[in-house]
Amino acid sequence: MKRYLLALLLIAAPSFACGPYFPPSYISGIKNSLIESINIPMELELLAREYKLITDIRYPDPDTTVAEAELSEFTEYATAQGLKQSVPSYIAYATAIRSTNTTTTTPLSPPVPQSEFTLYLQGVQEMKQNADIITPTAWKALLKLPPKQRRYRTTWTHYMLGNLASRHDQPQRASQHYIACRQAVSDGFADALGLAHASYEREFMCQTNTADRIRCGVQAVGYYQYAHNGPTHRCLLWLRRELRSKAPLTAAHTQTALCLEATALFLCKRRDPRAITLAKYLKAHPPLKITSRLAWFMYNRGDTEQAHLYLQHCPDDDPLANWLRFRFAQRAGDIDAATLYLKRWMHEIQHSDRMMLHFTGHRDRITTPHGFLGNLQVTQGNLEDALVSFMNAGSYPDAALIAERYLETESLQAYVDTFDGPVNSDQSRLKHLLARRLFREERTDEALAYYPPELAQLAKVYLAALKKSANRRTASDTRAAHLFHAARIMRWKGLTLRGTEFHPDYHISGGLFNRAGMEEAISRPSRLPAIYKKTAPTPNTRFHYRIIAAELAGQAADLTRNPHLRAAILWSAGEWIKFRDPKAADRYYKALARIRKQPLAKAADQHRWFPPATEALKRLRRSQEYYP
Repeated sequence: MKRYLLALLLIAAPSFACGPYFPPSYISGIKNSLIESINIPMELELLAREYKLITDIRYPDPDTTVAEAELSEFTEYATAQGLKQSVPSYIAYATAIRSTNTTTTTPLSPPVPQSEFTLYLQGVQEMKQNADIITPTAWKALLKLPPKQRRYRTTWTHYMLGNLASRHDQPQRASQHYIACRQAVSDGFADALGLAHASYEREFMCQTNTADRIRCGVQAVGYYQYAHNGPTHRCLLWLRRELRSKAPLTAAHTQTALCLEATALFLCKRRDPRAITLAKYLKAHPPLKITSRLAWFMYNRGDTEQAHLYLQHCPDDDPLANWLRFRFAQRAGDIDAATLYLKRWMHEIQHSDRMMLHFTGHRDRITTPHGFLGNLQVTQGNLEDALVSFMNAGSYPDAALIAERYLETESLQAYVDTFDGPVNSDQSRLKHLLARRLFREERTDEALAYYPPELAQLAKVYLAALKKSANRRTASDTRAAHLFHAARIMRWKGLTLRGTEFHPDYHISGGLFNRAGMEEAISRPSRLPAIYKKTAPTPNTRFHYRIIAAELAGQAADLTRNPHLRAAILWSAGEWIKFRDPKAADRYYKALARIRKQPLAKAADQHRWFPPATEALKRLRRSQEYYP
């Protein structure tokens, strides 16, 4: 059956070329472009974790100025020391120290006893007075205080010492202080200004050695990606510039596994000529660290053989590796393996963000894998599973193609019954599809539960009219009026009550068959599965509900003894189908013309066909009004 389904959908594919918008289909053959790319910030975070450059600590990053942080921390300290009255004078003192730029300023006298706060500001003074100083004496004294006496200014001091070391081209010394700043925050020292958070960027910026700069760049981007806050984009740009510099690829980029992987991450994003050099380097040095990132690099370069070699060394739960395994299995035609790896990747990707997928149309990286899985399941013949996958993918047209003609009604009904609580738009459309299918199968009582409320009420009116028309105790003209009422409902509302979603009625496009670019008779394989024939509407023709409406009207005409009512009913039956099926309409015309001494019948005989509608006949077309 899967072959027939695929053949049918592939044949039908060109039908969606124009008209109402249909999202690109996963199984109909409509082109759906896929662009796969590495999520570099996420990859750098994982890389930083693998090399133990970051932990799970998130340092505070408040939106606070130096003056605000100074005020809050000193107020807290002064309150605990009973010096709250000195807060204004201290803030004025601190402002004066920071606003002084001359190197000959006479030292100001602090308004409070010596403490970590006054020592820190004295160190600021020393730094302003001596541009060559690396470690102010006051800051040395501050760091020698017992931990309890330097709770507020330890992080500030280490951060500033790191900046001074960086200014004097001492990157290793700067790194030591930035690390000490972060460690101090981890040990419980105050950090109202978020200096530990900012230290990653500063440490990266101060490095002069290529390998150290790459390492600190990976660390900075990895941390900010994890913390979801901070200058990730800026660090990423600087790191990209470092790895994509115009200088030729050097051993400095690849002397460590960390540098190698970071370089491969960036170079595989574009067709950088330097990537060829790197690819050759990777092949020539097999002992290098093998990861899914390097497999991705080779895959992106088109070197599938080398990518397979790297994948053999990747763990089973690596999301990026499993995506590549899925793609390779899919290309090889191993549908079972492709399905296995795709399911595994879909499970793992819920806790990761390693792959960024971009699609044409309205696809996104969350739902699209479900569409790929549905495509594989169709190929396997697992159509019930494919229906679920396409619904999860948000690809209602694909789901509807399967639901309408290729599943047993009970299977479709069981799936729809799993919708719990408020339904989304696709679920609502599938429920309506099921209602129309049940209605076509004359399971009308079951169908009522799946219609939208307003259509369920209309269906009840239709069924009630049929029931009243069958009551033999009622006058024949009244029975005819009820039956004609049902016929008019079927004519004007039949598409929403029992129309097919696709061939032949195309409810999906509001019945605008030609405007949707669809031919009226789409060729089909000579052999179709039994379920497809079983689920066809009766009659299996476009606007089949109009044929049913005309037949109901013909029965109503046979019931009535009123010539005017019979004429109106016969005229309506013929009008409904005269363009689609003139031969069938002819019998209603002939019956109309045989009514003696009736004005509409005379007009029909004169026109030799159905006469134009009068105002009264136009009013009669209103489907939901009952005329007694």
